[in-house]
Order: sequence, then C-alpha cells, then structure tokens
Amino acid sequence: GNTGLTACVADCNGDFGGTAFLDNCATCVGGNTGLTACVADCNGDFGGTAFLDNCATCVGGNTGLTACVADCNGVFGGTDVPGSPCDDGNSLTDNDTWSTNCSCVGTPVGCDQFVNLIITTDDNGAQTTWDIIPEGGGTALCSGGPYPGVNNSTLGEQCCLADGCYELRVFDSAGDGMSTGGYVLKEGGTSGRRIIDNEGDGVFGSVSTIGRGFCLPVGDDRLIFSHCDRTFWTNNQYVVASENPVVSAAWIVGGANSVQSSTSGYVFWVYDPDGTYSYRRLRSHNVSDGYSPANALRANHMRINGWANTALTPHIPANVMLNIRVRGRVGALLFPFGPACRFKIDPALAQCPPTELVNTPGIPEFSCGVNKVFGSNAKLYAWSRPGANRYQFEFSLPAEGNFTKVVTSVSNQVVLNWTEDPLVDGVTYNVRVRLSTDQGATWCPWGSVCLVTITNPTSNGLVQQGSEIGSMSGSFELTAWPNPNRGDQLFINLSNLDVAVEQVGVEFYDIYGKQVLSRQIVAQDGNLNSVIDLTGDMSSGVYLMRVTAGTSMTTERIVIQR
Repeated sequence: GNTGLTACVADCNGDFGGTAFLDNCATCVGGNTGLTACVADCNGDFGGTAFLDNCATCVGGNTGLTACVADCNGVFGGTDVPGSPCDDGNSLTDNDTWSTNCSCVGTPVGCDQFVNLIITTDDNGAQTTWDIIPEGGGTALCSGGPYPGVNNSTLGEQCCLADGCYELRVFDSAGDGMSTGGYVLKEGGTSGRRIIDNEGDGVFGSVSTIGRGFCLPVGDDRLIFSHCDRTFWTNNQYVVASENPVVSAAWIVGGANSVQSSTSGYVFWVYDPDGTYSYRRLRSHNVSDGYSPANALRANHMRINGWANTALTPHIPANVMLNIRVRGRVGALLFPFGPACRFKIDPALAQCPPTELVNTPGIPEFSCGVNKVFGSNAKLYAWSRPGANRYQFEFSLPAEGNFTKVVTSVSNQVVLNWTEDPLVDGVTYNVRVRLSTDQGATWCPWGSVCLVTITNPTSNGLVQQGSEIGSMSGSFELTAWPNPNRGDQLFINLSNLDVAVEQVGVEFYDIYGKQVLSRQIVAQDGNLNSVIDLTGDMSSGVYLMRVTAGTSMTTERIVIQR
C-alpha cells in the first residue's frame, strides 16, 4: 500500500526475512543453517580438496597432481628416489642406485645376470633379513632387510650375480619364521622364471634355506604345463617332464634295457625351500620304473615314491608344499636345472581335485590369458579330471565388485554364448573353474584364476580395443613385480635400453582405455630399476601398462587385487 515497503521473502533455508544464501558450492549457508560458506582451495575450486604439499605445490583435488614425498635422504621432492643414481662407496661395483628400501646398492663388476627376490612380510617385517652367499659358504654377495614398519607387504630386491652356484638364506630374528609371509626367487629379465618358490609358506624357524645351492643360468628343461604347480599328487602317479631332444637321441631304438644308457635321462629334484627335504632322482633310459612302452620318452616319467625308502633315497613327504625342478642328462653332460614348480602330495585333495583353464600354449584347447569372441561358437577349456561329470566356469570382475556369472557344463568346455548377463566387448574377466563328481550335489575347490578378454570383431572385421594385437614390441627387457599386485608398490626393471634414453614413460590404462596413471622415470646407461607407488591411484581390476623408451614400446597386463 502506502507504506513504501515490500514484503519480506523466505531465504534459501525457508526463513522469512532470513539471511541464509547459496554459496559458490550451491549450498545454503549462513542465517539459521549453522553452515558457513565454502571457500576456494589452492586450485581456485570452491569446496575443492586441493592443498599445498611439502614442496609448496598445489596438489590433489582437480589438479591431477599427487603430493611430493620425501626421497631417500628425507628431502621432500628430492631426486634421490629408488632407482636413481647414488654412490655406495664400493670401487668393486658400478651402476649404483637407491634400492626400494633406500639403500645405495651397486652392481658387482663382471656379473652375468640378476635375480629378483620378492618378499612378502608378515606382521613383523623388522624381523626379516636375507642374503645370498656362494654355495659352500663365503661373504654375502647381496643382502637386505630388516624392514621395520613394512608389515604384511610385498617388496622386491635385486642381486646381480656371475654364472655359478649360490645359496639363498632368509632369516627371522625371532626364530618363528614369517608365518603369513613368504618369498620367491626368480631369474631376471622378461621371463622371470622361478628358482625357489616359498610364497605364502614362510613357516620355518630362524632360517629358511634349501640346504644346497641354486645355479645360474637357469636351464630350459621343465615339467609339462599340466604338471607344474599341481598340488594334489598321490603315490605311484607319474610326474612328467617335457622332452629334451638331446636326451631322446641317446635312446637306442629297439634295444633292450641292458643296452640302454644308465647315465642318460632326466634328473628330478624335489626339495623344501625351508630345508626339511631334498632328493634328486635320475630316471635313466635303462630302467622302466613301471612305465611302458619302452621308448625315448619313458625316462621323462618319474613314479612318485616308486623307490625304496632309505636314508639315501628318502620318500617324498605328504602334505608339505615343495618345489620340483628337472634337468636332462646325457652321460657325463648335465644340463642346468630348469624353472621351479610347486609340488605337493595330498591324497585328500586328490579325491576331489581343483581344475583350471588349460594353460599350455600351442595346443588347440589353450584358454588362459586369451582373447575370445562372445556370442559365437568360441569355447574355453578346463583341464579334464577323472571322475568329473560337471564343471562350473565362473566369470567375475573384482574391480566392479558386483558382477559374477557362473555357467555349469556337463563337460570340461563352455561355449561363450548365452543371453543373461552376457560378457562385454573389451573387458577382461577373471575366470576360474571347479568340478563335481556327483552331478553337482557337491563341488571340489575352485582352481587358479585365469584372465580372458572379450574382443568382438567390428563391422570391418578388425578387433576392438582390448586386444593386444598391434602393440609395438620394444627392444628392451621389462620385468614388473609383484603381479598380481596389492595396489601399493610395483617394482619395474628395464634392461638393454638404448644408452641414449634418459627418460622412460610409464602409463596405465583401465579396461575402457582411459589413462589412469602416468609417470616419467629417469634411466641411466641403458638400465632402469625403480618403484611406482600405486596407492590411491587405482582400484582392483586389470590394467594395461605401457612402457615407452625412445622409439621402443612394450605393454604388459597388470592385475590389482586390493
């Protein structure tokens, strides 16, 4: 009316005449809300979480940057990081670099190759140390630990050695082993073949050691794929080695046992990494060991505990996780032992054994780590087990957490063609298999996980993204461990780099092709040994790691299992 005044209005909190207002984050604040207006972070984002780190750099939030960390000398943002050059003060080493536990370690002059030791600590990492000495004793050539504060974690160490024989010793200062921990010793390079596998089996006293040496280089003789890492053996079964043509050539065709060589065949070495058992058995051409027919491949079959149990020829103990290696022999010529496999006699598990996708490359049924087309007649094959009449194939995505598809089959194969919960193009799945011997009333344990990527063709016949076809192959050698990874630290070693390369790019992509991590790492004199911190960057799942050095590039799948 004639008051000259206008009616009061409600503020954003609904209070007439109130003073609440919408701030820059579109939140009602002030007045009776009890809230204060949001402020801009160091990146200028209202309500953002960016902050100034110890290097006075705005990080976090929407910056795409991570906070700087202290280097091995305690300097935030410093350059003395694992893998970077240092000086260990030892004139008998070169290529000195900071190790993962910030020790300055050099490479012994004249070494021929390196080995990787992957250690998983238990609740007391400060009790764990290790060394590698010459076989028969002597000064430690490499050593590491203790690891205070590094509990229940996996870390990697390296040791550069000349060709020869050595002994690995892992110590626990409390005398109660590593309980939930363990370790694996592997050869360096891209193959990373196992020499000693004591993963998840660190039950020992003060020291874990085979009791005799391991030798470098590692040979090529090995068990057949289906017998490697088999943990449900029974007595009198045959464990089989792959054929060595030189050993087969020593067989006299048509000759009786009496004319066959007693010093040519295969040496099977079964041992406990903790030193409770070690026995080497020669399977020679002139002894059948109960196996027929009599031919050049008879000697690569060893009947488990098919010999007299004496102090010199002890039987393999049951229910103990062991390692097994094999080498060929022709007369006085002994080939080097090949890679190690896990081995266990377990009669109870043999009654209802696990199975897994066929993991032998080069055969038509190969199904582990493959690309497959969904919605066609493409098949996956599991190892067949005697007495099995049902198989279940489980497809899951650990990174998603909510996808699991189980398909039941009356045979050891499954056709990738169903309508409910179809598999998605470009996605890599975790696949495991189990079997039943009573039409599905009860099921045996699940076997090991394999990766299977779905790569359906496009209309022009090309393979969709997700296939590894077309990636450039680098001239350098890449080793990355542990893989699968717990999502904390990934250790990377590159060798045979072009000496002109000073920076190496490391990028990670998720299953949809989105880049989730990028790093630039310093290389020196054709080598790189570094660690990438994955904490907080990636969730559980499968990623493609692309490593670029100069004009060369290579890729590797990395599995994160938090």
